Amino acid sequence: MLRHYQATFCWAPAGAEKSADACQNDAAAPAFNECLERLRPTGHWWYPDEETAGANLTLCMEEKGWQRLFIKGVILG
Repeated sequence: MLRHYQATFCWAPAGAEKSADACQNDAAAPAFNECLERLRPTGHWWYPDEETAGANLTLCMEEKGWQRLFIKGVILG
């Protein structure tokens, strides 16, 4: 989730300045793990595609007060 093709992202507190200095991946780790557990499939046959899963994870993290920041690279498409 933090590296995607030629782009690098990080987790920062909601409302933080959009720069690499705002990155706090270690502090965001507990919320990230909670979101993963909440979104983990529970034996259902259908799994979301990567784009949907990423969007769901981002929404969950936003609910917990975190934003995903683009910090370097190129976003394609």
